[in-house]
Amino acid sequence: MPVVKATFDGRVCVPSSPLDIPEGTQVDIVVPPRKPTEEENRKWQEILAALDESPPPQPTLEDAMRAMRKYP
Repeated sequence: MPVVKATFDGRVCVPSSPLDIPEGTQVDIVVPPRKPTEEENRKWQEILAALDESPPPQPTLEDAMRAMRKYP
C-alpha cells in the first residue's frame, strides 16, 4: 500500500507531492495517534502509582473465587 505524505490545513489534507490517481477517487487516510503531553504523562504516572499502592480487591485467589461465585 503506497504511503502519501500530506499536510492538514485545518479543512483538507493537501498531498506533499502530486498523486497519480483519477480526480474524485476516494482514499482512506490513517491518522497516527498523537503523543501524550507531559501533563497527560504525569497524570498517568500518578494513577499507576496509586494503583501500585492500593491493596487488591481480593487478598487471595480463594477470596476472589468465592466473590465470583456470588455474581455469576
